Amino acid sequence: MPKGPTARTDMTKTPWQKALGALTAALTTALAATLLVAAAARANDDDPLIVDYRYIDEIFESVVLVTGQSDRQVARPAPPPTGSRISRGPASITRLEANRVFYHHMDDDDQRYVGQMLEDLAILGEPEDYDRMLADEQLAFWLNLRNLMVYEAVVTRYPISKLNKFHSTAWSKPRLTIAGKPVSIESIEDYIVTRWPDPRVLYGLFQGEIGGPNLRPKSFYGETVWNDLEDNAFEFVNSLRGIAFWGSTAKVSSLYYRFASLFPDFERDLRHHIRSFARRDVKNGLVRTRQFLPSRYDWNIADIYNGRPYSNTSYSGQTIRLRFGGMEDVRNTLPTYASLFLEEIGLRNLRRDSRVSIERIDDGKSAPDDEEDDADKDDDAKKGDEKPDDKKQETEKPDDPAH
Repeated sequence: MPKGPTARTDMTKTPWQKALGALTAALTTALAATLLVAAAARANDDDPLIVDYRYIDEIFESVVLVTGQSDRQVARPAPPPTGSRISRGPASITRLEANRVFYHHMDDDDQRYVGQMLEDLAILGEPEDYDRMLADEQLAFWLNLRNLMVYEAVVTRYPISKLNKFHSTAWSKPRLTIAGKPVSIESIEDYIVTRWPDPRVLYGLFQGEIGGPNLRPKSFYGETVWNDLEDNAFEFVNSLRGIAFWGSTAKVSSLYYRFASLFPDFERDLRHHIRSFARRDVKNGLVRTRQFLPSRYDWNIADIYNGRPYSNTSYSGQTIRLRFGGMEDVRNTLPTYASLFLEEIGLRNLRRDSRVSIERIDDGKSAPDDEEDDADKDDDAKKGDEKPDDKKQETEKPDDPAH
């Protein structure tokens, strides 16, 4: 086996470390220690290379809010604040589903830091290291690289509420060069589904919006990548984002159509795939299903602010303290829809093993309502979403882009 490095101990010696002092409080505590961690590689001449993603874990743990498993309840649009007729939150039936990502903490220095992390991670895609990885390690590498690219892309464009138009340009834009070839989010996706034609891989492809698979608070690792993908698959399949039933029709995520190559005999293979991860209520719905149709995809950004962290609308004159992933975020002026979202998922997750807790703190004052009209509002609120048959249920337990 070709000789390779035992560790990338020089990764922390680049000039971008100087930006450390400017990191926001939300990221500094979580990331400072990781800057002293070497890249990521543990290997010797006799063993395959195993990648350690601890420094990426620290970022994802700091910015991902785990919201818990969907209860398959149709979410009503968030009500407008008192004295207003305008709701600034998403109106989709899936607005209470999917993990949320905090983008608003990232200033210019933080963005440069994440960008440098991408450049450093891309080094592992060079043949010297990449060829020493086993197949599962390679899959984990591409998933982590791609998801960090998605995170950076959305952060760079933030604030933004809907990502449908953003996808068309950001996904195809080359971001890195690996082994002399330009690499984009889209090219990595194409390579993954070609190199690993297993439907489970699509659940590792974070899309940035509510409608897609979750961004996990941990990176993917070679030894556990398939188990983690199956965890994401279970969450997605058993949510309204994955499938909802209207009589004998099942409306499934448009992602299944986008990655139809993973389902050669589409309806037969999709039915079998969904059934393999479905809870009893979803399996029962499949029995009644005579046809599959694509559902309306939820393009709303997967953050609690709906891309509007600058709103000065508070909830009931109270401060909301959110604790997750070792962080504590206190906002005196959370937008009403963000406060309601935290209340709703907090109450739901009290029935489950959850990392979320919400505490109200009386401050005796309330910020004025924000009356600005939402020019980019989803027409769901005007047309009204159809409501599926789902009721509340009990929860059961190619060409390589660079080579």
